[in-house]
Amino acid sequence: MFIVGRGSSETLGNCPETEAVREAAVNLKPIIVLAACDKAVTLEPGYVGSRGIAKAIAGDREGAITDFQAFIKLSNNQGEKG
Repeated sequence: MFIVGRGSSETLGNCPETEAVREAAVNLKPIIVLAACDKAVTLEPGYVGSRGIAKAIAGDREGAITDFQAFIKLSNNQGEKG
């Protein structure tokens, strides 16, 4: 399984693994999933990739692309530090 973002999926209000985000965005109201992802990103920026998936499923292509670009930039910056 490929995971976008990082952190514990047990934390209330976070934006967990890609599969869970996908399932929730498809089966629940996307607005609820996006609200949880927005909160998660404020707590842990690494969840921006998962929020991008939720935005893509909700039909927000531009928002998804912006989040994916931010995730790539964040990943590249972390790679430079390590």
